[in-house]
Amino acid sequence: MVLPYGCIDLIFRKDKLEKIKSGLSEEIIKENKVSSAHIDENLILIACAMSYWEAEEIVEELEKKYGLIYLRDNKAIDFVLVAGFFGLCEKCEWIKTDHLKEDLTIDEMRYPKGTICYSYIKI
Repeated sequence: MVLPYGCIDLIFRKDKLEKIKSGLSEEIIKENKVSSAHIDENLILIACAMSYWEAEEIVEELEKKYGLIYLRDNKAIDFVLVAGFFGLCEKCEWIKTDHLKEDLTIDEMRYPKGTICYSYIKI
């Protein structure tokens, strides 16, 4: 389970990152100072941008730099944009959206009951 920052976020599939380059998951975690509230065994969530225009630039950069695929047939493939607390920006078969059942504190950050959260669904 990963929790959003509240701006426009990106959620990556770790398995896809590792197929592209061994250690790429750790590289992205380190580069983006990802805390434990934003990473689990299958997903990495990073704060992407404060605007959709910036997010589009980041998507293009990830596709060019790493060969990641954002969309195919209007579905998220290797990563997906998330509009903070509002949800996924595209159809995504590998993410389950849920809400916290109770208050949670991770890395001194408090997430109240009902906060949206995302989990990986193996496809």
